[in-house]
Amino acid sequence: MILRGTVQSSVLGMDTGITIVGPGDFHFSYREQKKPYKIGIVLHGLYGNHGSWTDNTMLPVYGEKSNILFVMPEAGRSFYTDMAYGLDYFTYISEELPKLCRQLFHISDNRNDRIIIGGSMGGYGALKCALSKPDMFGVCLVFSSVCQFLKKDILENESKLLADQRILKDFQAAFGPELNYKKEDDLLWLADQIKKQQKKFPRIYTLCGTEDPYLQDNRQFAAEMSQRIPGFSYKEIEGKHDWQFFNKALEMSLSHIL
Repeated sequence: MILRGTVQSSVLGMDTGITIVGPGDFHFSYREQKKPYKIGIVLHGLYGNHGSWTDNTMLPVYGEKSNILFVMPEAGRSFYTDMAYGLDYFTYISEELPKLCRQLFHISDNRNDRIIIGGSMGGYGALKCALSKPDMFGVCLVFSSVCQFLKKDILENESKLLADQRILKDFQAAFGPELNYKKEDDLLWLADQIKKQQKKFPRIYTLCGTEDPYLQDNRQFAAEMSQRIPGFSYKEIEGKHDWQFFNKALEMSLSHIL
């Protein structure tokens, strides 16, 4: 089952694109559906949109025999932030979208049945959602995430940003012209808050390709997170920063959690 369309978001103040993939025996009626669906919110990368995962991976096949509704929202090039100059995509995806899905579909209330998934920019978004809302998301699947160390990506790579004006403009729209990101955008700070507040960490599974340009950052991030989160999982498999790798990572991680 594949649904493509738009939903009206009060947070964004507009209609926004959405794609939903689910099992072949999907039922709209609560009476026909005995068991509530799990939900997997799947976040696209910088160059993607709400249809990217459906169009470029085997996700529709993986979803065909599962009990998961995979929901793919649109987030532009926002880096999944409440943008300094733009829209509040983080609030939309982490708060409003799950509520909309519960209103429309028979979704489980079990925290462990709520999964957040993302690759590249979407990997950062998935980590940010899971670490900001540990009571909301019980599982987080991340592939070749970027922006795991915002201080380095924003403050220490100034020359690289100046050379890539498009990325610089994206960062300025997301974090402001001075690129002063909030602590709530910092993944390590968010992990430390969960530990400090003695909340339950989400189960986090991360994968990166051995030929990925962000491999060293992913290794360093895994080392940092392993000291903070019990059972934090990081694996490397053959692959680049492309859809062939993302599809393999998606298949492996879904097989693991299912």
